[in-house]
Amino acid sequence: MSNFDVYDRSQGQDAGSPALPGSITSTSASGGAFVPCSMSFYIKAGAGGSADDVTLFSSALPAKMFVLDIGFACITAVSMSTVTLRDTSGGGGNALSTAMSSGTAGNVVRTTVIPSSAAAAASSMFLRRSDNGAAGILTITYIPTV
Repeated sequence: MSNFDVYDRSQGQDAGSPALPGSITSTSASGGAFVPCSMSFYIKAGAGGSADDVTLFSSALPAKMFVLDIGFACITAVSMSTVTLRDTSGGGGNALSTAMSSGTAGNVVRTTVIPSSAAAAASSMFLRRSDNGAAGILTITYIPTV
């Protein structure tokens, strides 16, 4: 029987970085079982009035993953604003989601995930805001892949 600490390290392992929840996968002869996991980010409001990017991971995504679902619970709304999950800052690169409205406080918006939303380990992930005055909680549901 092995004992694991909160970072999914055995007692004999004394170094390394924390494992992303769910990055330890079980496999079987029939192909394997991958467990959906989620991570949440509190997105603070900026001064407002201009677009920006909130860096979630900068060339440091801890594991390859397939994004299943993305939700944004808007806390501070800005009329007509949106947020979009992307793999490059400045609104460039690939969109990992469609735009979600951040125009109504108290509203939880789920988005359509772009079918090719697989993100490589050590890649980047940004939340692009059309107005940096918007704030809320971003939740990403994913399956770690190999």
